[in-house]
Amino acid sequence: MEQDTISKQKIKHVFINKLWGVKSINCPLNSDVNIIIGSNGSGKTTFLNIIEAVLQCDIPVLSSIQFESVVLLLEDERNTIKVVQTSEEETLNFTYIFDNTDEYTFSSNDSGRRGRISLYFQNTLSTIRQRLDALVNVAWLSVNRYNPIDKRGDFRESVDDDSVNSKLRRLMHELLVYRLRLEGIVNNLSNQQNQEVFSLLLYNSEYDVYNPQNIQEFLNLDTKNIQTALFRVFHQLGISSEKRDDIKGHINAMSATVQKILNHENLTFNDIFPLSLVNRTLSLIEISRKYTTLKDNVLEPVTKYIGCLQRFMKDKVFSFSEKTGNLRIELKPIVEKGTDNVIQNVEIQHQSLSSGEKQLLILLTQTLLQEQQPFIYIADEPELSLHIEWQHKIINAIKELNPNVQIIAATHSPEIAGQWRTNITNLQNVTEYGC
Repeated sequence: MEQDTISKQKIKHVFINKLWGVKSINCPLNSDVNIIIGSNGSGKTTFLNIIEAVLQCDIPVLSSIQFESVVLLLEDERNTIKVVQTSEEETLNFTYIFDNTDEYTFSSNDSGRRGRISLYFQNTLSTIRQRLDALVNVAWLSVNRYNPIDKRGDFRESVDDDSVNSKLRRLMHELLVYRLRLEGIVNNLSNQQNQEVFSLLLYNSEYDVYNPQNIQEFLNLDTKNIQTALFRVFHQLGISSEKRDDIKGHINAMSATVQKILNHENLTFNDIFPLSLVNRTLSLIEISRKYTTLKDNVLEPVTKYIGCLQRFMKDKVFSFSEKTGNLRIELKPIVEKGTDNVIQNVEIQHQSLSSGEKQLLILLTQTLLQEQQPFIYIADEPELSLHIEWQHKIINAIKELNPNVQIIAATHSPEIAGQWRTNITNLQNVTEYGC
């Protein structure tokens, strides 16, 4: 997986030559956010469609747009993807050229001959898509488009409510699987933590030899902090909270021995045992801190995901069911009208969310499941179905969940464009006519 993460790239430059036979586009792109603006009819949607179609080898879309050539220059400038379109009678031919060396040619007509598709066409298409998949990850930001990750098809077709619900159910299942995988990693860390804890039972010269430095370290921690840390350790180990009195006695015994040392009093045999426990207790607390940090780092993406959902949908509470592991959505406690009764723990189903809430849940879940791999997000008017306040936040939320994403968004929303003024490209300014 690490190797795949390194190899995936973003787009540095887009060249489209003789689009519709009358204009060419020469557009540099930022590695993070690109806001494409322009008047209606300026070609923003076509620009996005071409990028997606080239990256997915989407034959119906490539065939629906007239152009001479498209070149995508990737971050590693040695990697380029070029598509040349030529016509021959009623046939459109396409040639994919990778890195200016490897060429693959096919005809659009071959894709329409069901049952008569040549082996050459199948192999060529498979090879091209494998090359593309090795170079980039790409997805549509809007749920109003078919996501290339889900299936290859006519992404221009609108998605009906049943399809949105179906996609939502699938993503919720993938989210469950993802969390179970993270929980498995956390459980392995817990096992490692337990092994280190139990190893403290064994004789170790580091713990069982008097060390003035450890005594000073113990003194630097007040007993309340030590007590709190030990409560946390015992809770992590699943040990009952009834051990509170034992923990207090444990700390008192150590404190008494340390005080004798400070007062230069003679130690008895009974003082020797608490003295050795000082070092072990400090090590136990350090082990707990180390593994708490490691576990939090593993679960951090999910924690951020819940935080993002909570910031967008402030009237709801998001958590994961301890019983099923599924994402649970509840209404925030409300006061029943005309009474003092507080209604709480009212759970709602994912399918009961509004269209905007469903879209938001899909976008953020999909972004989380990318696991911070470099992704190219293509967004055609992502503001559709989103509240104005959400439009203001959506790109930042996506970048929070996946810092390695490259967003290429065409929008009419000042709420979105205003956040990225230095990242705005007016398509008309990078378009040359009559070439």
